[in-house]
Amino acid sequence: VSMAQAEADVRSLFPEMVAADFAGSPGETADSMNREKAMQPILASAERGVSTLRKQFAGAVTAVMGGVVALWLLVCGNVGGLMLARAETRRREVAIRLSLGASRWSILRRTLIEAVLLSCAGAIAGFMIARWCGPWLLRFLPARRPLGIELTPDMRVVAFAAAICIFSAVAMSVFPAIRIFRADLSGIMGRQSGRASRPRLSRGLVAFQVGLATLLMTGSLALVRTLDAMRTEDPGFRREKLIIMTLNPRMAGVKAASIPAVFDEVVRRARSLPEVEAVSLAQRALMRGIGFKGTAGRAGSRITFADLLNVSLNGVSLDYFANLRMRIIMGRGFEPADNRGKPRPAIVSESFARQFFAGLDPIGQTFGMGGIGSVIRPDNLIVGVVNDTKYRSMREIPPPTVYRLLDDDAFRFEGMVLHVSVRGSPVSTIAALAGMLRGVGPGLAPTDVATMEQEIDTSLWQERLLATLSAIFALLSTVIAGLGLFGMLAYSVGQRTREIGIRVAVGATVGRIAWMIGRDAASAVAPGLVLGLGAYAACSRVVAALLYGVTRWDAMSIAGATACLIAVCVAATLFPAIRAAVIQPSQALRDE
Repeated sequence: VSMAQAEADVRSLFPEMVAADFAGSPGETADSMNREKAMQPILASAERGVSTLRKQFAGAVTAVMGGVVALWLLVCGNVGGLMLARAETRRREVAIRLSLGASRWSILRRTLIEAVLLSCAGAIAGFMIARWCGPWLLRFLPARRPLGIELTPDMRVVAFAAAICIFSAVAMSVFPAIRIFRADLSGIMGRQSGRASRPRLSRGLVAFQVGLATLLMTGSLALVRTLDAMRTEDPGFRREKLIIMTLNPRMAGVKAASIPAVFDEVVRRARSLPEVEAVSLAQRALMRGIGFKGTAGRAGSRITFADLLNVSLNGVSLDYFANLRMRIIMGRGFEPADNRGKPRPAIVSESFARQFFAGLDPIGQTFGMGGIGSVIRPDNLIVGVVNDTKYRSMREIPPPTVYRLLDDDAFRFEGMVLHVSVRGSPVSTIAALAGMLRGVGPGLAPTDVATMEQEIDTSLWQERLLATLSAIFALLSTVIAGLGLFGMLAYSVGQRTREIGIRVAVGATVGRIAWMIGRDAASAVAPGLVLGLGAYAACSRVVAALLYGVTRWDAMSIAGATACLIAVCVAATLFPAIRAAVIQPSQALRDE
């Protein structure tokens, strides 16, 4: 059926679905059921499958594939330049073949065969490297929360690689082909072999390589600085010497009615351990990429579609804020009697207070939760405002958050997160906590345990992987661009040996010869740097979506990339310049 018809059918069935769901949950109120019935379900196509990771990976994969394409073009330009230099040395051979009746197509066919062999050899080596690097790449994924990603190549990947081989062979054959088809037979046969040759095409290829390397290096430095900014940013809560332990007593066979007592015993025993400073509980752990969300509004307001899931939620114990070193900005913290209050006391974040009660004193204000179209009732009373904190990741803007005091009902559905702050090393305390849990009850064990530093580091796995891959691409591209420049200059010095010998014979100094080679290098490198920075400007919007704490026009990234490329190009120029400077006139003319 069409999407419109499917959506109409589901919406007509939705109230019955809600009623059936609530029938299996005794204790829910009729008002809650009516509020949920008022919500409008939204359908999405499952034609491409259902993936919670697709949106998360989309930007990073686009950037990585952009780097792959840039690196591929750079390699083609580099190898094409080398093949062009080789074709230049074989101009007389080509002229003789043409004069004896060989067609230009037959000579081009030999060049294309060489390019295909190079491409196939590179593809085979690349495929082997990819198989070897697969497990290494998977190490960047969060080991404690595996994503189930397979890197085994299928036929589509093999077909893509085959297509790359063909395109690479064609791309590397283009430049020599231009020379072959534009060859002037009489000019080649009559030219003296020692005459200097300064092809603009070679310099253009080097400028192209330097431009791509500049693009990749600038983007890589911006991504590396993003990772550093996210690692060092203050998340708004304690991150040092804090142990996070997820515990679900139901997995150990504990009955629902006994779970609150089990957690009370766990907290009591944990506080008695020697190195423990404080212990608190929460329904959701931070930095896990997930969390509770709800739709909130001021009392008396009507919820619209734009309000859907506009706040984050968490249930916490009495000393949660003190344990995580979160600051009560206004009002007070939770008290034991808050669960018996009507309306129910709640503590909200600064961003919640700004969003819903801008210009007002939030303390004493009421709000509630509801579905689309419902009118909000004053179910919650704000008694305190706490500082903003990150919730799901270091990248997110601190969301408007509502904190409620844990009650017995909160323990019945899922496990709880134990937050244990320690004085010394968390490692020894983690072992002591595991032993303590075994003493509370048989089979009682954490489903997940880590320090907050580890949680934060795990949450940055995508940024870390992207920074690493982009750095590898940038280093490879810089090396390849340096080799391309070195090859061009070395070939140029070899072709101009006679000219350089004459210059030295008539009084040219070593510095002047070196300056001449350096000027040739600058004529290729300078346009390449400008081209690369221009390309980065064109691509900066794509890169900007991956940055955090760093602007797309980050001066340090641009300056660092420029300095790195200049340093590599200077090193690539040094050896050809020294070779040219030490040419002896007598030897050069004798060889000629």
